[in-house]
Amino acid sequence: MDVVLGIDIGGTSSKLGLVQADGSIIAKRSVDTRKCRNEESFFSCLFAEIERFLEQHHSNYHCIGIGLGAPSCDEQAGVLEKAANFPFADRVPILQFFQDHFGLPVYLTKDGNAATLGEARYGAGQYLENFVLITLGTGIGGGLFLNGQLVKGHNGWAGEFGHITVEPGGRACGCGRRGCLETYASATGLRRTVLQRLTHGDQKSILRRLAASELEAKDVYLAAKMGDALSLEVFDDVGRRLGLALANLAAIFDPQAIFLAGGLAAAEDILLTPVRKYFETFVLPQLQGRISIETSALRLNEAAIAGAASLVWHHKNLITTHDECK
Repeated sequence: MDVVLGIDIGGTSSKLGLVQADGSIIAKRSVDTRKCRNEESFFSCLFAEIERFLEQHHSNYHCIGIGLGAPSCDEQAGVLEKAANFPFADRVPILQFFQDHFGLPVYLTKDGNAATLGEARYGAGQYLENFVLITLGTGIGGGLFLNGQLVKGHNGWAGEFGHITVEPGGRACGCGRRGCLETYASATGLRRTVLQRLTHGDQKSILRRLAASELEAKDVYLAAKMGDALSLEVFDDVGRRLGLALANLAAIFDPQAIFLAGGLAAAEDILLTPVRKYFETFVLPQLQGRISIETSALRLNEAAIAGAASLVWHHKNLITTHDECK
């Protein structure tokens, strides 16, 4: 059976999936890249894991191409450009690296665009003409789907929602600026807020049982589910900043829906409840109650994998565009 390898390149981990033309993901693997200190070790580790993954399934499936979703990429040039949260040089020819190593057709898009295509072609976005998708992971990305089309912008950088400034002069961001949304509302930003409160405050929390090096966003989520006050307060802070940013996006793009994807979105109501509350507080009065905020209809991290793979299927004319589905 022919399949496509869809890859969601991430700063903490990269997710692999074998994807059929209907968007079904028949096998997945996550590759931890946190220990990779430079460009060479990153791709050496990733390529070795991909080879093992493909070898594991080669008797049943034939990979006909690779779709990549990657942050801060220039699709036309095939490079990663000043990618925050990665141990890379300013311009990394990722497309050429993959083509040379695997000898397969390879297609590249921004990770946020990949997730948006996944939602549009296989998720709840199939039924919408206008939506915004936000990816909440190590950083924050996203994509715009307006009037039935993916919006990339003149330079291809549309949808960089993580780099909306929410705190002028605030936390340093990997992009080189300060006060970006992702320094507060990503999984990394949430963890950073927790560590600050644990270090500089005396509030009781079950998170104090963990060493700083062990603490992850999922620990904060689990603590919040158990009613830990500090964890709930931090999620409320994330919800306030994210709700405000989404309210501003709503005033500009007037979407039917906003979808949250990525690892932090797995917190579901622990995150959605404050996001929705603050969104309705800050949004333009004419739009109150008219824009839904939901988690992706696809399973955790699958939107970006399926969307990246769809680049190959679409090129082979084996799936239609969103417009042709209407």
